[in-house]
Amino acid sequence: KKTAAALAADDEFAQFRDMPGILTRVAMNNPATPKGALRKVQRAIAELAAGDEFAQFRGMPGIFMRTAFSNPADPRGALRKVQRAIADLAADNEFAEFRDMPSIFMHAAVHNPADAKEALRKVQTTIAALAADAEFAQLRNMPAIFMRVAMHNPADPKEALRRIMASQSSGYPGKQHWA
Repeated sequence: KKTAAALAADDEFAQFRDMPGILTRVAMNNPATPKGALRKVQRAIAELAAGDEFAQFRGMPGIFMRTAFSNPADPRGALRKVQRAIADLAADNEFAEFRDMPSIFMHAAVHNPADAKEALRKVQTTIAALAADAEFAQLRNMPAIFMRVAMHNPADPKEALRRIMASQSSGYPGKQHWA
């Protein structure tokens, strides 16, 4: 804990201050050289963001950090795998319904690197179940909400929709509020 706090206080690592989990993991996994490990992550982030190879991800700088931190041995290889997965998902007719929402492919590839296709199949099943559920009939005119909840709340999408509906003081449909 002391090491993570010291890293958070160090101006050299200011970009990680809002991510105490990263600092704690670095301190635990690299007790002898936590600063060196963070410097390596910083260099990898900068290299990934600077090249044209990964330009498609520049609007999402968090992906560079996630990749550099989670794959310190080969962040470029890991990001190339994400690129291939996105391209494969977009080309697969099984997921044609998502082609007008390419961010869903990126989310599946980044958050489910072992099996992005299976993750999207679960999203499809969840969307269909939510749309068919009478409890959520009033949301059917906003199908994107089902997709959003299926992607970001896979453990309990129904409860997420209930929270969204409960948060609408002016009645639903109305202001958009995402879980």
